Amino acid sequence: MTGSAGVALPGASFNPALAARIEKEKAASALHEKTIAEHEARYKQSIAEKEDEAEKRATENLEELEREKAKATEILKSGKPFNYMLEAFGLDHEGDLTAARAIALCFASSAVANGEGLHCYLSGSSGRGKSHSAETMFKQLSEEFNYNRSFSDKYLYYAGSTDKSSLKEGVVLLIDDQTMSPGIQEIFKVAVGKFAEGVQYGTVNAQKAITLKLPPRVAWVLLKVDDVGDDQVMNRLIQVRIQETDEKIQNSAKKIQSKYKNLKSKSVNRKRPEVMVCQRIWDMIKKSKVAVEVPCAGYVKFTDGGRNLRNHEIFFNLIMAHAVIHQWQRKTIGTTEDGIRIIEAIESDYIQALDIFDTLYATGGQAHNTIKSEDQVIRALLEMKPKDGIFTVRDVAAYAKMNDSTCYKALHGRKSPTGDVLGGLLTKCEYILKAGKRGTYETEVEHESDSKGYTVRSEITKRESHNEDIYQVNIEGLTSWSPKGKPVSLDPTFKWGAV
Repeated sequence: MTGSAGVALPGASFNPALAARIEKEKAASALHEKTIAEHEARYKQSIAEKEDEAEKRATENLEELEREKAKATEILKSGKPFNYMLEAFGLDHEGDLTAARAIALCFASSAVANGEGLHCYLSGSSGRGKSHSAETMFKQLSEEFNYNRSFSDKYLYYAGSTDKSSLKEGVVLLIDDQTMSPGIQEIFKVAVGKFAEGVQYGTVNAQKAITLKLPPRVAWVLLKVDDVGDDQVMNRLIQVRIQETDEKIQNSAKKIQSKYKNLKSKSVNRKRPEVMVCQRIWDMIKKSKVAVEVPCAGYVKFTDGGRNLRNHEIFFNLIMAHAVIHQWQRKTIGTTEDGIRIIEAIESDYIQALDIFDTLYATGGQAHNTIKSEDQVIRALLEMKPKDGIFTVRDVAAYAKMNDSTCYKALHGRKSPTGDVLGGLLTKCEYILKAGKRGTYETEVEHESDSKGYTVRSEITKRESHNEDIYQVNIEGLTSWSPKGKPVSLDPTFKWGAV
């Protein structure tokens, strides 16, 4: 027997078993090499197929993105973008259109060059749709502008101080049912006050002085069952209440259940096409800032005499935000001294802002920063008209069908983590006062019996308790204090298109 080079293998011709083993090993080696070659060929084919599939998906995604952009452009230039956003919202959430409109205008406010920004506070009972309504709207923002997470007091300063951070100009923060600590309240007040320029914060890190930054034009959307903070915080917010009607709850239940059938016609991992078009719309709106001229400025009247000047800012920023959403359908009238394009708001922008503002006054706490339970107490007092204005927590709670604890908090407010009192009608309304305590009596009958058990004397006594707080309300004053009618009107001398 010879080797592979024709050289005889020593001992092979005298050892048939060794020769057979060598031949077997050679065959196994050849099979192994063939198997490796086949694996490599399949691997290369698999890679090529994956690359082809990835390229195909990328092409499809690019084509889909282009279709979304084309649809978004068409809507912005000749459609009804605000209505489109609300209709997309309604596909996944029942009711709460006021909340959707307010949040959308908050989104748009960062693109108003001469605006002070808009920030939204949604309140309502637990499980009634606060989170779902906000998150449904936030899906319309691309990841570039959607900032939905919890954070510590100083996190925002650190997050905004790096180029790689997702916290940048135009971002909208969603804070869901998180108690605003005093630290976050102060950040909020400063950030809102310096909306256009952002905030700088000096601190020390590793024994070195550093300056942290919170980007400009960051909008806030806060969700909470009760007050999010003091009046200085509440004054800076659009205050919206989630609908809690039986009809809304029943329709919401139907919409929830409809998600779990007809799955063949639904996508599990992909967002609705309408939502993706909304993302492209918002990307285009937030791409640059424009200034908005409001022709009716100087002719707007507030029925409360405009005592809360922040409501002036909120109302005009609602007008401008709506105009910015429709900027491709508004007249460009020039540029500012620093070169920013100016568009002119029209009557429909005013009407939309007025409709939202009316609703906030009628069903929200915009007038006096009141929450739902506080308004329940006010309505109960106006209907009860207590004698001499004197009432107790038990009186109002029974009439309004509230529990005593909720009624008490509506009057006294709640304590913050630092012990400060937040909210409460005793603080907010000058016509409701604490009037001390009133004794309550329980009648008792004492019997005295003789040795045979016969009653020989009975005495009626009263046991007095001084633990019940009493309050006093000035009904006439409370009537005038409560919001009614239209909060805003135009001077009749003003005519749209005549200025």
